[in-house]
Amino acid sequence: MKRISMAVVMTLFTVVAMAAADRLDAEKARLERNKRTVIAFYTMTVNDHDPEGAVKKYVGAEYRQHNPFVEDGKEAFIAFFKDRFQRDPKARMEIKRSVAEGDFVVVHVHHPDPARGKGRATMDWFRLDANGKIVEHWDVAQQVPQDNEVRNQNTMF
Repeated sequence: MKRISMAVVMTLFTVVAMAAADRLDAEKARLERNKRTVIAFYTMTVNDHDPEGAVKKYVGAEYRQHNPFVEDGKEAFIAFFKDRFQRDPKARMEIKRSVAEGDFVVVHVHHPDPARGKGRATMDWFRLDANGKIVEHWDVAQQVPQDNEVRNQNTMF
């Protein structure tokens, strides 16, 4: 009887452990998918200068914008970037790192701007829905200082 009970316990333990591992694998795959989505969205918008295509491919039914200088919604996002690219046709960016947790992806980005100095550093937060579509955005930005303004040897990136 003890052998049967121990065998049942070990079998149940194995089943539970396998189920937990499957959930962890699924969560890791979802986080990686979300990071790929945000990176592709950001690249298509800024480097390819195609905000319409990026919105169509990567944004969900609704898009909430928390940047106070950009109106809410998908059409406002597209209009903002079309205007930006008319003013700065050479606008580019380089994603330095990305982090995903839960429904959020954060990217640390360098926006070079040789005409006005060393450019800007941004941290952009995106929230994705259950289908892996972008539905919300926050950001903070600051100018990259000139060499004579730097107070330490650490870089911003």
